[in-house]
Amino acid sequence: MTIVEELDEINDAIDTGGTVVLFFWREEQPDASQLFNQIKRTCRRFPPVQAYGICLDEIPMAASRFNIFISPAVVIYVHGRQRLKQVHGVYPEQLHDYLKALYTR
Repeated sequence: MTIVEELDEINDAIDTGGTVVLFFWREEQPDASQLFNQIKRTCRRFPPVQAYGICLDEIPMAASRFNIFISPAVVIYVHGRQRLKQVHGVYPEQLHDYLKALYTR
């Protein structure tokens, strides 16, 4: 998973197509690092997936760009279109099931 330093990195990845997983968190969240690692492991199981971690404390503009007002959150883009958004709780198992369904068609 790539830690994003500039918002343009995400926009470029989404624009190139394919599957992009975005994980958003804030530094004060005690479970953020554990979730980050779980999301990273899940995405590694699906090599075509591009995974990005966005700390909203570092890139506050990302919250408004992706309408993330509660974190942690996961957003998945497939071929440039938003397909899934998890807020109010991020569940790596659901992410795994979604990606598995996407790649086993």
